[in-house]
Amino acid sequence: PLQKALAEGGIRTSAARIVGAAGDRGLSKIVEEYAASEDEDFRLEVAHSLVRCRNSAGVPPLVQALKSAKREARLIAINALRPLNNGKDFGYRPQRTEEENAEALKSWEEWAVKFGKAIFE
Repeated sequence: PLQKALAEGGIRTSAARIVGAAGDRGLSKIVEEYAASEDEDFRLEVAHSLVRCRNSAGVPPLVQALKSAKREARLIAINALRPLNNGKDFGYRPQRTEEENAEALKSWEEWAVKFGKAIFE
């Protein structure tokens, strides 16, 4: 039923939240394909759900969301990423522009390459 719900526009975000709330790494596999969704809000919810399930497939879209035009998306992303990096945020501030956060964004991208895939191993 969750797989079917993930394909339905009106309820897919709720389905992704359910997967995240379950915290089950095996179950999280059903949302991995949606981590590249064109819908930024849905993609962010999927990414957050993936990391809540200890699935590293959620790291790249969260790092990408740090560059979002939406402040709320940037806030959700940094709040999901910070605990994965022992509480460190590299000086990233969601209220700042991408240019003002350039150094922190570079650090997050480097961190994702170095630790992102193995973060939950």
